[in-house]
Amino acid sequence: MTRNRFVKTVVVAFLIAVFVTLRIWKMGETCLWFDEIFSVHAASLPWESVLSFVALDLIHPPLFYLTLKVWIAIGGDAVLWLRSLPLAFSVLAILPLLLLLDELRQNFKMKILMLCILIFSGSILKYSIEVRMYSLMLCLGLFSMWLFVRHVQRRTSILPLIVINILLVYTHYFGWFVVASEVLATLLFYRSSLKKIFSMAAMTMLAFIPWIAAVLNASGTGSGLAQNIGWMTRPDVREIAVFALNLVEPFYYQLGSTEPVSNLLITIPILLLLTITASLAAINWKQTDEQMRKVLLMLTTFAAVPVVLAFAISWLSPYSIWGTRHLIIVFVPFFLMIEIAGANLPGRTLRYAVLGCGLLLCLAGGTMNAVREPQKFAWCEAGPLTADIDAGTAIYAMEDLIAYPIWFDHRKDAPARRIVKLENTSGLGEDKAYFLPRGFDGVTRTDIDAVAEPKLWLVQRGKTLKDTEPPLRNFLLKGYRITDRKSVTVTGEEVGAFLLEK
Repeated sequence: MTRNRFVKTVVVAFLIAVFVTLRIWKMGETCLWFDEIFSVHAASLPWESVLSFVALDLIHPPLFYLTLKVWIAIGGDAVLWLRSLPLAFSVLAILPLLLLLDELRQNFKMKILMLCILIFSGSILKYSIEVRMYSLMLCLGLFSMWLFVRHVQRRTSILPLIVINILLVYTHYFGWFVVASEVLATLLFYRSSLKKIFSMAAMTMLAFIPWIAAVLNASGTGSGLAQNIGWMTRPDVREIAVFALNLVEPFYYQLGSTEPVSNLLITIPILLLLTITASLAAINWKQTDEQMRKVLLMLTTFAAVPVVLAFAISWLSPYSIWGTRHLIIVFVPFFLMIEIAGANLPGRTLRYAVLGCGLLLCLAGGTMNAVREPQKFAWCEAGPLTADIDAGTAIYAMEDLIAYPIWFDHRKDAPARRIVKLENTSGLGEDKAYFLPRGFDGVTRTDIDAVAEPKLWLVQRGKTLKDTEPPLRNFLLKGYRITDRKSVTVTGEEVGAFLLEK
């Protein structure tokens, strides 16, 4: 190995180490949240039950859950081990990224800058340690882009691309938007490859038919997609602005609804800087190398098509599908497009000025994020609050958001605890974004009027927990009295467990 190659290897290894270290530092920041609990729940079921359980959920294909099941079998279900799976996929995603940059004939400096952008990105940081399918989707999406570019430019075999795209669409339905981007890019720029790319899309669809049949078979139960995504907001000006901020946010990501959606002191200047860069690149378009223009247009296709399709479907269909996490597939092509456009700006001084300003803003964002106050959430505290109570006493919860984490924390108790979700309690609302999984009987449901047992624990959350307000007031009117109570103050609210006896 030459000295130059050795230095490059060391630099890349160092940046990957920083990438991993930053994520390991964040892995234990919070407990598993509601959707992560569903992931572990699905992956913990017997093999013969996983597919049917996931099909009942309707909105995600099964590949991530099956992979997580294998991961749990290897190392158990401790939080750090669980989160190391999405971390592994996010690290693996660096490989197709570097290979893609080679195919696009980008130099070592561009590779280093792209690795730095991955390290800085707050959204990519968030989803690379969340026990969901988004880091796997990002990884497979990059493999797909690399194999697509490799095929259309070098006429390599189409079979690897077919295999990766089948895995991609079995990871998330938005994987189809990557396939659509490849079809459109071929129509626009690589028409000589149309036949093979169309055959790739057709074979991917053929392989996906069994899952479509499974979901259609399961869709007759429950309230359908209204329960899953009926709460999602259609992409108006605010939602698009939030997505744009998430796209460029360095280091920061929103942990809970009480936090701001963005660190505007950093993201607004970054958006202005990117706008200036894009404007200068457009002015300099005719002086840009023809091959480079083709690359930029292809990357624009990969960055824009999923966003346009998600926007159109969200407004034309009965339900919105818009969300930053779903659109993580556009982050890397967007970053690449901006990076290549910036590298082709006229004048070294201008290029270094733009780069320097961007790096300073990212470092400032990282510093501000490092001193951010840690967040505590109600669902993280509900299970521990009830950890040492009498196993024979039922635990009642007011919301699915609380009942499901309590069940999860106590799922291995022997004898099994009775967890009950109270329905139709006047005066109390519930976040419709969270609901108990279909086909799940670990938490029973009952109306408060039907409660008759002489002793129970009631767990609830709120700004303040008062005996004079529902649901405690409802129980007191039924003849119960509070004989013990525990409470924990979390970010913006209080979580309490009350022992009620007649």
